[in-house]
Amino acid sequence: MMIYLMAPELFNELSEVNGFNDRNGTTYAEYLIQNICAYDHIPEEMKTMVQDMDDPDKILDLLNNNDIKYSHNYHQVQSNKYVV
Repeated sequence: MMIYLMAPELFNELSEVNGFNDRNGTTYAEYLIQNICAYDHIPEEMKTMVQDMDDPDKILDLLNNNDIKYSHNYHQVQSNKYVV
């Protein structure tokens, strides 16, 4: 299963919108942690490791190194939900 994670550039742009950071975290790393931990198929051990990290590049590297597929393209993730 592929997960959607907003691109850092989009996160930075949306951070200018009033209230966005209240719901999504004040940093891109906080956003990643919050969203990765919301997915049931990601192992608890991985979620614990992510929660201890503060570098978004290292968080994404951890996902890549553990074969957790993600995309910054929402439509790609949605179309992959229906592929069998």
